[in-house]
Amino acid sequence: MKTKMKKLITLSLFLGLFLPSCTSIVEGSLRSSLVGTWEAIQVVDDATGNIVDKEEGDVIFTLFEDISCNAITLEDDGNFNTFYDGINNSTIENGTWEYAFLDLTLNFDNGKSLVRTISINGDILTLPDTIGGIPKSVVFQRQ
Repeated sequence: MKTKMKKLITLSLFLGLFLPSCTSIVEGSLRSSLVGTWEAIQVVDDATGNIVDKEEGDVIFTLFEDISCNAITLEDDGNFNTFYDGINNSTIENGTWEYAFLDLTLNFDNGKSLVRTISINGDILTLPDTIGGIPKSVVFQRQ
């Protein structure tokens, strides 16, 4: 009985030490894979599955109803900028970003924050959003 208890305690200690470090390694790897410039290429209507491909100059999505964006650059130092290049104007918004447990947090310099659970598959990043009150996913491609 004592031998089984020792094995159980040893296993518990091992898992308690190993799993947190494994999680931080995975999180760090996923965070590194986000660094770079991502251009929005399409919007998917989550309810119907309809896909709208980006056309040159289109506003691909709007954050907080006042920040238009069709590209985002996530820098290794934790800073980011969103870029909108439209037909009649262009804008850049800056801030800092964090990544933890599949959640991407954008903290804008204007004090607003956006948290979204994202998915990344190679050079494709999918960010769920609500556009015009309709749940949609914005698909970005690494540039």
